[in-house]
This record gives sequence, C-alpha cells and structure tokens, in this order.
Amino acid sequence: MGWLEPNIVQFHDPAHLWHDPAGRTMHLFLRTNTGGTGYAALVKVVEQEGDRLTTTIETMPSGKRALFVPFPGGHLKFFLLYDDKMRLYWLLSSQATDSMVRLAHMPQARYNLPNNERHRLQLHFSRNCIDWCFAGIVAVGQTERHARNYPSMAVDGNDLLVLCRSGDGEGRDPQYTNLITFHRIKEFRNLVY
Repeated sequence: MGWLEPNIVQFHDPAHLWHDPAGRTMHLFLRTNTGGTGYAALVKVVEQEGDRLTTTIETMPSGKRALFVPFPGGHLKFFLLYDDKMRLYWLLSSQATDSMVRLAHMPQARYNLPNNERHRLQLHFSRNCIDWCFAGIVAVGQTERHARNYPSMAVDGNDLLVLCRSGDGEGRDPQYTNLITFHRIKEFRNLVY
C-alpha cells in the first residue's frame, strides 16, 4: 500500500474547512495503491517560518484524521484543475467498471490487478475536492488494450482541452501505450448541474 503522483491544490473559498487565509497551506491529492478503487490519499503541507514545510494528515469535519478520501478514479493517475470562473475543481481520471472480477475471468491486459482498468476516461467537478459530481465520459478505448489514461487538461476559453496517454492495437499494453490523443470538451461549464 502507498501513494504517488500528487496533484497540488489550494482551497480559495473562505467557507472551506481547509481554507488558509494566509495562503501558506497546500493539499496534496495522491494516487493510491490500496488494491481498491475510488480513493485518493490526502496530505496537508504548511509553509512555516524560515521556508520550512511541514507535512501532516488532514482533519475531517468529524474531527477524525483521514489519509484516504473518497475520490473517483484515485486508484490510477488523475489530474486536478481549478477553474477560477466557476470556482470549481475539475477531475480527469480512469473509470473502474469491473474491479470485483475474479482473476480467472480477467483480461490479461490488467496484469492480474482487477482495479487496473485504463480504457475509460471520466470527468467530474467539485466545489471542495471531496464531494464529486459526475460530468461525463471524455474518451473510451475500443477494448481494454486501447487505454485512455494519464490525463492532463487546460481551459481554453469556454472549452476544456484534454491530452491523454492512449493506445490502439499497436501498443504494447494499456500501461505502455503508443499514442497521445487530444480531446476538446466544448462549453464544458455547461456540464455543471
């Protein structure tokens, strides 16, 4: 078990429980290796006097400390982006649809890991990085071998631009792919409900 591939987030909303008005606190949302799906690791990093950084586990509204938080697609590399215009966080991640499959029935492309499904790229939005709303599917490979994962995104006016590591029949496998695909989500803010 562990975590890797962090996304750095700063909470701008003064009403957010983890907002730091001094601007000295960042949160790291990290991909988790737990064997399951739907969770990310979360740590808080605070800049102290003398340019020293302190890393701790964050406290939830209940008062409990939480290293893992509910997070769609947190089991594989994901990408977080803050949109100033809507004051929302956008999440691109891999969608798990079959993580409870028995090993004997699983496609070989998953490396004997039921949660290693990489062919569906999903989009979510959130006001607080904890409560996520599903916005849609960005890309789907024809088969599990045709990965659509390891995304990156940027806002271009009213559109969301997406790059992802992709594969087709010529790729070695879903992990070691042979393509980069580009996707444009027009008027992406209209997906908010």
